[in-house]
Amino acid sequence: MLITNFWHFPEEKASARYTTLATLLAEAGHEVEVVTSSFHHASKRQRDPDIVHSVGGYKVTLIHEPSYPRNVSLRRLRSHESFSRSVVRYLGRTPLPDVIYVVVPSLSLGDHVTSFAKKNRVKVVMDVQDLWPEAFAMAIPSRFLFRALSLPMMLQANRVYARADALVAVSETYRARVVGKPADRPSLAVYLGLELDRFDRPTAEPVLVKPDGAIWLAYAGTLGRSYDLPTLIAACALLKARGGDHIELIVLGDGPRRAEFEALAAQARVPARFLGFVAYDVMASTLRESDIAVNPIDGRSEASIINKHADYLAAGIPMINSQASSELIDLLDRWNAGLTCQPGSPELMAEALAALIGDPELRHLMGGNARRLAEARFDRASTYPSIVELVERV
Repeated sequence: MLITNFWHFPEEKASARYTTLATLLAEAGHEVEVVTSSFHHASKRQRDPDIVHSVGGYKVTLIHEPSYPRNVSLRRLRSHESFSRSVVRYLGRTPLPDVIYVVVPSLSLGDHVTSFAKKNRVKVVMDVQDLWPEAFAMAIPSRFLFRALSLPMMLQANRVYARADALVAVSETYRARVVGKPADRPSLAVYLGLELDRFDRPTAEPVLVKPDGAIWLAYAGTLGRSYDLPTLIAACALLKARGGDHIELIVLGDGPRRAEFEALAAQARVPARFLGFVAYDVMASTLRESDIAVNPIDGRSEASIINKHADYLAAGIPMINSQASSELIDLLDRWNAGLTCQPGSPELMAEALAALIGDPELRHLMGGNARRLAEARFDRASTYPSIVELVERV
């Protein structure tokens, strides 16, 4: 049984970690049930109950979760608590599974489910996709205040991680944080990754036509708090002032700060196209057509290896990175797949961009290395079978 607050049906997201995993487990001959929320986190809407019929090969059960309007809010925490209690009530009236694969966050879900599992002697594999409360540190400027306010959640997190019989994390950074004691438990770091064959499928029609001689700088993802588009836009303005009229910023994605970012680009007179959310194949083809991918992350972010990294690398283009993740920086350095600059500095980002814009051979070299890194470490076809094997061993 796979239990998660955050599930994506195919019509909600073309490629998602847990849909891939559920399919692989079913194809390996296991009877799989997905227990997930009636509330779709990304759209902040309740799902149509009939959506469960859109998947085949495994059963999907929707458990009611109250709606919440914002990601960082007490209402969201109360909603997760309500969902978690309802999940445990459901577990109490259904035949016990051999293994529960529970996704954390939310911590309340992990807490309730692992408590139930221990009482009923059911094995638990825990998949840690994000670190709570660390992920909320940006919302509280004072580090002292954050530590004081987050202490109860930190203690809960440690308790939840300790109850798992085996652990999977979306990066080595997160695995090192959660494995704790007993340290001899089976654990894996498997990147979110992507289905590389799906990424490579051509689109029927190009969504954009690239002018001759143009250099496209691509950003793909949410336009929210953690993503430092202001620094990227300011860097592009510096390049334009230095004669970079052939440079264009292509932004794929949407979010609460889109209007702010569009206004910044217009004010700085930076050529930029904000395409919003587009179909997955359109996103993939636009990245492949681009020259440089940019990963501008706020220096205070606790994020590690995230979705956009896989897409950028699969596109076979070099990455300019300002995310202060030692794991990502090490990957880019070891594979010579991009350049890293200090977060929050338009001047240093402009310098890194200029180094690649002015050297087509370096772009080609790093782009090829990026693609090889995607094939080696981010293709779910080769990395996710290890998760299936772990579930079978536990």
